[in-house]
Amino acid sequence: MENAVYYLSRNKEGEKSKKDDAGSVAGAIAAGAQTSAYAISKHTFVSNTDILFIGCEVSGGKIPGKFRDMLKKLQSEEVKYVALFSVIKSGTQSALNQIRPILESRGLKICNEEFSCPGSSMFKNKGCPTEEDFKKAREFGAMILSKYRKL
Repeated sequence: MENAVYYLSRNKEGEKSKKDDAGSVAGAIAAGAQTSAYAISKHTFVSNTDILFIGCEVSGGKIPGKFRDMLKKLQSEEVKYVALFSVIKSGTQSALNQIRPILESRGLKICNEEFSCPGSSMFKNKGCPTEEDFKKAREFGAMILSKYRKL
């Protein structure tokens, strides 16, 4: 079994023109967990995964519908643990409160720890995520890998 990082990008498939906070944080987590990060697309399928790091941008405490659809496809037989991360564009709530019920109803085990950081929006958090956020994201990836891969 392998580990993987999946994130929902605000960019369309193949588009690289916009700043992608979720993708940047996912890349930092992947570096810490010594794995790869992949953008969620309509054809994304997760299988044979020890630790699945999964996250998105959160606006006003809400997760995107496409992200919710992806979560509903996850199978407990294919994923041992799920570690969540959020890039908070507006508001203060991470994705955890919305994601936990979806994953638990599917029998998936969720890591107790979660990573979240602010993301930049048109009106606030300019320059976020910061280099310190990326450092913490790498540390999060390494810590989750160290703690949960042996369970």
